Amino acid sequence: MSQHIDEVLTPASVQLAMQTFTEELEREKSLGTPDPARSVTMELEQIRKGGGTVPIEIKVTFLHDAAGQPVGILGVTRDITQRKRAERHCGRARRDTGNWCNTRQRVSIKLTL
Repeated sequence: MSQHIDEVLTPASVQLAMQTFTEELEREKSLGTPDPARSVTMELEQIRKGGGTVPIEIKVTFLHDAAGQPVGILGVTRDITQRKRAERHCGRARRDTGNWCNTRQRVSIKLTL
């Protein structure tokens, strides 16, 4: 079953994906010879069938014909909801620890004066 990119990704993700694809096509043209091992990894937002979105990571590789011209895209996606949750948790922990460290540093400075 084939779906258009607008049906699968949020508008912001469509814009990022299209910009990245355009840049990669230009990069490939400038190199002259396609690198079949080259891939690009992006973080995007995918639209769920029932509504809402899910953060995904997609690894994309261009498919080439016998003449080396790009003719398609192969993409593998994975749900990164748990990773994003862990990143937010770690960010809060760093902020909390940083605030504690800064407070402690200010106190020790006051004590040494």
